[in-house]
Amino acid sequence: MKKLLIVSAVLILAAIPEVVDAQCSMCRAVTNSNQLTDDAFKVGNGLNNAIVYLMFTPYVLAALFFFTFYRQQIMAWLKKKFA
Repeated sequence: MKKLLIVSAVLILAAIPEVVDAQCSMCRAVTNSNQLTDDAFKVGNGLNNAIVYLMFTPYVLAALFFFTFYRQQIMAWLKKKFA
């Protein structure tokens, strides 16, 4: 019964897009600022840039984490090997 209630709530919310406003703040800002112009290319290009920016940030953070971790591991290995 609980699963049926959850599924029905999700379906109702998905059917009413005015109630569900799941848009990231950056995409919302780009569309609001570009709605004044009727240039569809400019709106699409702004959204693409926003998506790439949001997608790129976690990869940079993960790369920094792994770089610092492996740098410590390599430095410890080098000290052990050549000390």
